[in-house]
Amino acid sequence: FPYTTLFRSVLVLDLTRVSRIDAAGLGMMLELREQAQLRGIEFRIMNVTKLVQQILEITRLNTVFEVTSERDLQSLSTTVQVDEVSETSLATASEGNIA
Repeated sequence: FPYTTLFRSVLVLDLTRVSRIDAAGLGMMLELREQAQLRGIEFRIMNVTKLVQQILEITRLNTVFEVTSERDLQSLSTTVQVDEVSETSLATASEGNIA
């Protein structure tokens, strides 16, 4: 076909309600990122609190995760579904309670 459309899939983890995170939560985020990448989906995080940002820097995971903003998302050419994640859902996920 002479016309090709490139669709870009992006998974964005909104950390607005996450005020702290431990090793299990970081591990879950790394697993989500890996699973997304295996499926050809770009993984980003947004609304990172100051404390979580400091933890990402201390663990050097700030070089692994791409932090995005609402403005960045609006500039994408495709529709992006943004799901909010809370401390409870990260803790629940790290306990293996999310399929």
